[in-house]
Amino acid sequence: MTSSKRLFIALWPDVPCRNEISKMQELAAINSGLMTGAVAYENLHMTLQFLGEVPVSAVPVLKSQLGFVSAMPFHISLDRWGHFAKSGILWLGSSSQDNPLQELQAGVVKATARAQYTDRKRMNREKVYKPHVTLFRKVDHLPRLESFDPIEWLIDRLVLVESTMHPDGVKYKILQEYLF
Repeated sequence: MTSSKRLFIALWPDVPCRNEISKMQELAAINSGLMTGAVAYENLHMTLQFLGEVPVSAVPVLKSQLGFVSAMPFHISLDRWGHFAKSGILWLGSSSQDNPLQELQAGVVKATARAQYTDRKRMNREKVYKPHVTLFRKVDHLPRLESFDPIEWLIDRLVLVESTMHPDGVKYKILQEYLF
């Protein structure tokens, strides 16, 4: 039995939204020739906070504190492509500054601090939250991509997710879901 779990807190799209995101991923692959590095359909999400290795003993307190994160359901519009050059990530995101999304993310960060679990090194590196859905990894530049109709995503829950490595890739398991 392991003494820690690799965890993150995320927004998890429902099936219709996930299908639309997947279509954009396919469009990017077709239009730019991307052949590798696609994020698996079942792993598409928007991270609110990556926690890294969390002691198993801290997970119940973390679950409890995340239950105090409050928000009203809101919509975001995924309407733009982007690329993080340093990490090689091709992503979908929103061109608007979604205050409810920023407030939700700040609430999650406060909840993890109340649970007395924070990775200080990571917190110091991640000063600005950049909401996005990763589509591909190991992309060396932003390919020329077509514009598209925005994907409307109803945000009405957040999830606590465990990430585990397997021979066939990363697997995510939702440990807890929190509805607003």
